[in-house]
Amino acid sequence: MKRFLALLALVLGVVSCQTEPEGLDVNVGGEVDTVISVTIPEAETRAGGDNSAKGVFDNGVLGTEDDDTTMRYILQVYYNGEASKERKVAYSDGKTAAFDVRLVAGRDYQFVVWADVVVNGEQDIDNHYVTKDANGVSTLNNITLNGEWNAMDESRDAFTATEFIQNFNASKPINITLKRPFAKLRVVTTDIKNLTNLGIVPTTATVEYTTTHRVAFNAFTGKAAGATESKTHNYTIAEYSNESNTGAEYTLFTDYFFAENDVVKFNFNVYEDTAKTKLIKTNSLNTDINVKRNHLTTIKGNILTENNGFTVTIDDVFNGETEYKVEDIKSGFSLQQAINDARDGVNTVITLGADIEDGTFPIIVPENKVITVKLNGKKITTPEESTDRHKYAFDIEGALTLEGEGEVKARGINNYGTLTLNGATIDACDHNGGYAVICYDGAEFTMNSGIVKTSNENGDDPGAGYDATPIRIEAGAKATINGGTITNVSNFTLAIENYGTTTIKGGTFTSVHTTIGNHSTMTIDGGSFTCNGLDGITAHALWATAGSTTTINGGTFDGKDNYNGFNIDAASGAVVNINGGEFLPVHSGSLYGDGTINVMGGFYYDDPTARVATGYLTIEINPTLYTVMKGSVENGVETYVIEDTFDLSAFSTIVDKGATFKDDVVKLTEDITLPEENWNPIGDNRTDTAFSGTFDGQNHTISGAKISGDFCWDGSIFGSKEGWGLFSVLDGATVKNVKLNDEVFASYTVISGAVAGYAQNTTFENIDITNTKIAGYNWYTGGVVGWAQGNCTFKDINLDSSVVVGTLWDSHGQNAGGIAGGVSGDGTYIIEDCNIACVMDVINDVTSNYKWWIYRVSGMIIGNTNTTQTQYNTVVTATATNVTCKNVTVTYGDWMNYHYCEGYWNRGWGRVETSDYVDGIDHTQCNHPDGEQHYVCVPFDQLFGGSSNGSGHYPVRGLDEFEGVTVNYPASYVRGVSSHAELEKAIVAGISQIVLESDIIVDKWTMFSEDYNISSGQIINIDEINVTIDGNGHTLTVNAIESAGNGNLLFQGASVLNISNLTIKYADGLTGGGLGMDSGVIKNVKFIGGGNTIYPRNGEIKVENCTFDNNGDALYFEHECDNLTVTGCTFNQKATQNVILLRGDVKFTDNIINSGRTVNVVSGSPVVTGNNFNDVRFKVYGAATATISNNTINNLEFDGDTYASTFTNNTLSSEAQAALNSATKVN
Repeated sequence: MKRFLALLALVLGVVSCQTEPEGLDVNVGGEVDTVISVTIPEAETRAGGDNSAKGVFDNGVLGTEDDDTTMRYILQVYYNGEASKERKVAYSDGKTAAFDVRLVAGRDYQFVVWADVVVNGEQDIDNHYVTKDANGVSTLNNITLNGEWNAMDESRDAFTATEFIQNFNASKPINITLKRPFAKLRVVTTDIKNLTNLGIVPTTATVEYTTTHRVAFNAFTGKAAGATESKTHNYTIAEYSNESNTGAEYTLFTDYFFAENDVVKFNFNVYEDTAKTKLIKTNSLNTDINVKRNHLTTIKGNILTENNGFTVTIDDVFNGETEYKVEDIKSGFSLQQAINDARDGVNTVITLGADIEDGTFPIIVPENKVITVKLNGKKITTPEESTDRHKYAFDIEGALTLEGEGEVKARGINNYGTLTLNGATIDACDHNGGYAVICYDGAEFTMNSGIVKTSNENGDDPGAGYDATPIRIEAGAKATINGGTITNVSNFTLAIENYGTTTIKGGTFTSVHTTIGNHSTMTIDGGSFTCNGLDGITAHALWATAGSTTTINGGTFDGKDNYNGFNIDAASGAVVNINGGEFLPVHSGSLYGDGTINVMGGFYYDDPTARVATGYLTIEINPTLYTVMKGSVENGVETYVIEDTFDLSAFSTIVDKGATFKDDVVKLTEDITLPEENWNPIGDNRTDTAFSGTFDGQNHTISGAKISGDFCWDGSIFGSKEGWGLFSVLDGATVKNVKLNDEVFASYTVISGAVAGYAQNTTFENIDITNTKIAGYNWYTGGVVGWAQGNCTFKDINLDSSVVVGTLWDSHGQNAGGIAGGVSGDGTYIIEDCNIACVMDVINDVTSNYKWWIYRVSGMIIGNTNTTQTQYNTVVTATATNVTCKNVTVTYGDWMNYHYCEGYWNRGWGRVETSDYVDGIDHTQCNHPDGEQHYVCVPFDQLFGGSSNGSGHYPVRGLDEFEGVTVNYPASYVRGVSSHAELEKAIVAGISQIVLESDIIVDKWTMFSEDYNISSGQIINIDEINVTIDGNGHTLTVNAIESAGNGNLLFQGASVLNISNLTIKYADGLTGGGLGMDSGVIKNVKFIGGGNTIYPRNGEIKVENCTFDNNGDALYFEHECDNLTVTGCTFNQKATQNVILLRGDVKFTDNIINSGRTVNVVSGSPVVTGNNFNDVRFKVYGAATATISNNTINNLEFDGDTYASTFTNNTLSSEAQAALNSATKVN
């Protein structure tokens, strides 16, 4: 179906809003337009006809005139991780779609695209894949199969992309390239002619996967997702137009499925008939077949006849192909033929079926061939071409990978191209020369695992000739050794000789002679190098000859106790730069030779000072262990510097070895971003290694220190270390002037903190921590330190809201604190000038065992102070007698309002909110008895937590206030109170929302005021009163008020005062008790006793549905209140007291005035409507221009003979009508 691409408008933002938008569907100003183009690459769509190796664009699925099949392109935009409400769709038979997008500039967005085949024309109806739910809401984060699975159906092809754009702007269009979310698997037989010659045609097949593969895809993350399944499928074999059952090759099976880097195995049965009664062949493909996203994996060979063996390929149309050859490789001849038959440039995997001893050797891998030989436990042994001289096994001109268990026993391998070893053993078995691996000019060699060795030792007689060498790298060749074992038992050769460029990152090297010979350029990052030596022969772990350059960054060098042997022997003209590594004790010393050896790192068992480079200092860790580090002596103090990641890691290792740096200074001179790998914390509590000096970050940033793992006590993830953080242990140290960013420390068994796991007698000063997560289970985690003891000081520490400190797996016993997870009760802790705004991701201890709403051992400052006291009703409360706070600010966020489902699944209360480390429960799906609550808010509101009897497993109540600490709460926070003390404390703390949980009796209320500041304490002065009090149907009884003679009000001059659902009852004879306020809402409040109730100022004030049974005026003000509304209220005033004197543009509506002296309309333009004044006097002054309508008035009076107000539709008594008639209306 031919279509032209339509340019669709995606306008995200139509609702005006003055606040920060919660999602995309808003318009706040500053929006910009841009065009988002999505494209399927040319390689995915190039012409080629109907072909099983290709996809939807090349197999006749699209583009016909008379069908409704087309590509559907879906765009979903995410902001703050949430999808926009609108999903946009474009349709095209082509490979490109474009969307006009209107978004707010300067923000971060995620653009998610999915493209698939639909069959109902330009309608957004799912075909093969479910992309939306029953309500039409996109589910691109969980795309699943729709309906039945179909083999050999190219319309199942699809494409996707997810792209994150930071700081979005419209300076240029956004172009997004799509790729497949699948692997494609196909089976191609090469023996179809053998069957068709007999009149046999494969018609149906059964595929039974014996491995699982994924059944869902998350387009937002760009990863395969969901559970895995193994399936059996029956299908009819389809025929592709470029093939026939009389040709050389024939496709029997194709399948699309979600994958990353996976392995599949399956059984494959082919039948001659549709009833599956005439079996042609059963194939058990139970070797590992690698499948990869956006790759085509082809299994090709004699599938239908008995000459079995196989290959795998990944085609460039699918960004790569692996071809598994199905052939029986039992000789060098068949191996050579399989290599020759491989397609140029396609990775072809060949598996040996037997040991190989015969054939034409060496086997040649021609140029442009990419071959993987799986040895499959088999051995290739070459014959002798002369006495004691075997033939070489391979001549490599293309690319060869030797993989798996198995052995090549020969004179060696000649490499002119590319050789990779993954597990194979190469044995140079001749004693009169040869090289297990020799790489010539232009060749490349990579060893990831396996063994390269010599095996025919010829004694120690120098006259016997030169023996074989495991590895030789000639000039112009390159080698990278990542692992494996290189062993040399020959007397007069080395384990490896390098004349080219070699990098060693790992592996075990041993030799009876010198182990490494470098004659050119070599870099050693790791590995072990041992020279076992012979009597009377000088041998070394490393021999560097004239003109060579060797860089050592790691590794272990052991020259043993050889005669005249050294770890490093640098000949004249050689340069050896040592940045790291360990150099074990040797006979004559670690470092030797007339060449240049620059020691800039590493560990030595003899003093390396004579070779230490300029700008470095020797550190004596103990009398038999030395190291070096960048530094100098400043004013008599040894001062070391860290410039980069390597230096920081080396510093960590130095402390691990036992250097304390006591009385020394370590300075950071640059920002450092650590690599994406687990960090090795500095020091270790288990080995009593700690940093005891001064670490001065000089205001630089260290980013990316991370370790995560569940059960880590086995040492697999630095689990042998006790204490995670930048440092493991600090003892008598100072850490200052450093910024820590993007840290993650989360484990089941380890005490963790962003700065340190443990600290004793340590000072932390001027430290900023951002974008960091610290979590654990039933242990200690802190924003700064996990556990502190002794005398510690925390000064000028800043933890912003991007820092999360919490618990793993719903543990309410995790000691978690913003500053420290826990501290010793015997120590002293000074916390000064700190700002703490981290998120405490913790669980409330409202389990079925306790039913106390407490968060136990967690706090915004310290999780467990280990000091407690017993208060009323034997409840144990945390104390902090060992802590001093000065100018500390704690700021809570909306996160503090955690909700719980009571009695969830009979295992205690379940927290509703989920997070990275806490699995929140779905309170709408719970199952428990009626009467239990489903969604109870239990806010986290404590600065310090504690434990009873020194154990974290007994619940205690935490502290929510502390001297020297200012607490800021979000507007969303609601504090429940049940006593006058709790109510007063909440108001003083600036809690914006307060709920009464019981009736409260107040013996003496102290007035809250913004205007007065009386130091005697007779008034509580607050800079700004902004509070909402929900009485929750309870009664507040006030027996006395102290205001130092200033009106005896409850509140005086409150900026914002909201009170609802409350009865305020004053003791008999109490004359005060009013509410002085500038703005707010008083709703559903009943006033009993006391004097005047409300003193409004000029702000917007609403009095709604209140009842006034007080002894004074209901509302009292002597100025015009233009923003006052009184509605739905009932007034029961004393006969001697005014109800209200209306001044200004007051709205007085729908009220019932049962008693009182008068309601006066004094001035301004009040609106008086819908009221029933009963027999209470309603007096109108001539200066007022009120609108008076729809009222019931029995007692009307005017202040004079004229009035300017308007009366309409009122119900008047005869007396009131007479009064109105007798007065004169004036304009």
